[in-house]
Amino acid sequence: MVAKCPVCGYRFDSSLSQTCGGCPVGSDCERICCPNCHYGWIESTPLVNKLMYLFRKEKAVGRS
Repeated sequence: MVAKCPVCGYRFDSSLSQTCGGCPVGSDCERICCPNCHYGWIESTPLVNKLMYLFRKEKAVGRS
């Protein structure tokens, strides 16, 4: 999967991304680390996106 770093914009193959040094989770971690600027983030999943959508919708309804 091609990932784009949200900080520096560098595009790279996230499957080749190395784990963060010193992390006890190791290879089971879902975190992606940019090989250019070393910024780390976790990609959203469809389930997380749906939950965030529903949460925002519920919060907006509560304001009415």
